[in-house]
Amino acid sequence: MRALALLFASSILLAGCPTRNQADTNDGGNPDSDGARSDGNKADGDGSTAVVPNGVAITAPTAATTYTNGSVSIVVSTDHPTSAPISIIATGATGATTATVGTVTAPQASFKWNTTGVTEGTYSVTAQLTSNGKTVTSNAVTIVVDRTPPQVVASTLVPAPGASDVVLVAPIVAGFSEPLLPSTVTSSTIAIQTASATTLPTAVSLSADGKTATLSITSDKGITLDQAFTGTFSSSITDLAGNALVHLTTAWSWDVPSWVKYSPLGSNSPPLVALGSNYQPIIGYTVCGPGNAGNSCPPLMHVAVSDGQAWNDLGVPGTGAASNNAAIFVDAQNHPIVAWGYSTSAGVGEVVFAAWDGTAWQSTTYPAIVVPAAEGTNVDYIALALDSMGHPVVAYRADIYTPTMKTDIYVAKWTGSAWDTSLGAVGDPSSKTFDLVVSDQNVPIVSVLDTTNSSGVFLWSGTSWALTAGAGATNASLALDVSGNPVMLNSVTTNWVPGHLTNGAWLPAVSNPVPSTPTSTSPSLAATTDRLPVVAWYDPSQSPSSIGVARWTGSGWDNRAGFANGGNFPNSSPPALIVDARDAIWIGWGESQKIYVWMSNY
Repeated sequence: MRALALLFASSILLAGCPTRNQADTNDGGNPDSDGARSDGNKADGDGSTAVVPNGVAITAPTAATTYTNGSVSIVVSTDHPTSAPISIIATGATGATTATVGTVTAPQASFKWNTTGVTEGTYSVTAQLTSNGKTVTSNAVTIVVDRTPPQVVASTLVPAPGASDVVLVAPIVAGFSEPLLPSTVTSSTIAIQTASATTLPTAVSLSADGKTATLSITSDKGITLDQAFTGTFSSSITDLAGNALVHLTTAWSWDVPSWVKYSPLGSNSPPLVALGSNYQPIIGYTVCGPGNAGNSCPPLMHVAVSDGQAWNDLGVPGTGAASNNAAIFVDAQNHPIVAWGYSTSAGVGEVVFAAWDGTAWQSTTYPAIVVPAAEGTNVDYIALALDSMGHPVVAYRADIYTPTMKTDIYVAKWTGSAWDTSLGAVGDPSSKTFDLVVSDQNVPIVSVLDTTNSSGVFLWSGTSWALTAGAGATNASLALDVSGNPVMLNSVTTNWVPGHLTNGAWLPAVSNPVPSTPTSTSPSLAATTDRLPVVAWYDPSQSPSSIGVARWTGSGWDNRAGFANGGNFPNSSPPALIVDARDAIWIGWGESQKIYVWMSNY
């Protein structure tokens, strides 16, 4: 199509040299060489003409839908020059309201539709031209007239106003009454501030429908907790029509503590701790059996799941389950699965599994792993890890009593349908404790601390196990570094230094020792998502004794979380330590016949 502004210029050209239309008329109206006439008609073979209606189109706005709270410019064009008026017609969404809102005439090419007096709603706008006795209608464009400002929907705010125990790294969410203009939703127009008016660095994203903004705090550098945070919205945030966001009438503030503390549970042993993808803890803990009390009671394991507000006790997973020789993990549905050592009435040692199906415990998901001996066996320690497919890999220590006493660590991995026990025993007859991780290649790595205080890792070659000793660790806690190398805590003088196995030698993985005290004991090791070490330990020098936590930042240790205790004296066992996918640190410990699970906001 030719731009209407150019086509309408023919009215000016009529006063000068003859146009092509005029030339056709002067020679009797003969057609051009291609048979087309410049007046828009086409010659038939007998010299007569067929009427061809002029075409009309709206060329702007070009968007599929245009939003406005004021005026919008509508540009039209035609196939051929015309001086006939072109009507701009708006039809309401229901089709019941149709009106001519303006007219374009030569040499005008556009019309500015002022919608301030129009009822809000969606309109289908077309251009109509009567040409050669026929009326033609252009393509339709959709124009939404919106003068209602957007609002924050208070019920969608996360955290809720006035919330406490908020997780620092959890997403911050705000919903709106209508879609917002994406370019106006930024980390500066939605700001998160501390009580001291410091604006936190954030990343913000807007949902595909434009009605939900999600923010995350990208750095906690310089933040001191506990304190209140406040979310604010700038009036430069607009909807698609340009209406400014209405300010909240009440403050959107919440409290972020240094520790998020879950209610303690009564127990006479340290907890097993696991996390679901919903970032809620699941614990295994041992209590006295019915009708028993005191230290002589038989262990009876329970499993409890937190909903963020309270613990839901799922009961006893099965016969013989006790948290001192068990492990726990979580399936894709956030259901716990427990593994524990058990000896049958015939004296056969097994690793038994129970899976929670949402209603009850059942034992059909994973069959028992039978110790490779006919009788006289016992399983007294289990470590468990998940491979990249979410399949469990299990390391367990079995004591075989006949024909002679023998102790070893066995490894089995789930194939998806059965246990593969072909990895056999690692070949350690004197382990005190051990741990297990799965490499980036889905190969199990077993770390050990022996009764002789020798420590190191057993690596699987594909056909056999080989020990690389010399880690100098005080326990068997194990992690991986950024290159996938095993990491253990080397004890130097009075502190620990994470050491990694590099080219067959144990070398320091960081430049500074853990900021523990000379009397600190029982460290546990984990790693962040970017494979930086995190350490938790028992520190009796505190008053009362406490659990310490420190995170390696890449250049130093961050121990702003300080120390944790429930108000008495924690047990001196290594604390349970987990770093979740958000890099939040979780610890669990026993204290005065109770168990505690806390999450650090640092």
